[in-house]
Amino acid sequence: MDTATHRIFQFLPIDTICDDKAVIIASDDSYHLGMLSSRVHVTWALGQKSRLGQGDDPVYVKSKCFDPFPFPDPPEALKAQIREAAEELDARRKRQQSEHPGLTLTQIYNVPEKLRAGQSVMAVMLGLEPGI
Repeated sequence: MDTATHRIFQFLPIDTICDDKAVIIASDDSYHLGMLSSRVHVTWALGQKSRLGQGDDPVYVKSKCFDPFPFPDPPEALKAQIREAAEELDARRKRQQSEHPGLTLTQIYNVPEKLRAGQSVMAVMLGLEPGI
């Protein structure tokens, strides 16, 4: 199980060692990355009602969220577009992290919410609270 605000999928080097809460999906097809990163999969995963803790936080349980997920089988032209978008997403996130050492994927995904709350982009990237 993985408890996190955001379900973030990414390509990692084959020699990456993950902790016991990470869900590892062995695929080099960026179509899978695209589908797992899509609103469709987020909606599906949240709909599986796996929750944990006092905050009733959503939990990604592989046997409930990934295994039964009905991966669509669109025409090859659409799969190619999904692959391209997924590769661009993965590259953009990695580029931001390389340009801003210490920036986590969670921080990247928290930016829109924190900007709506009135924080500056720099404060978000530095992990500062409003008013600091």
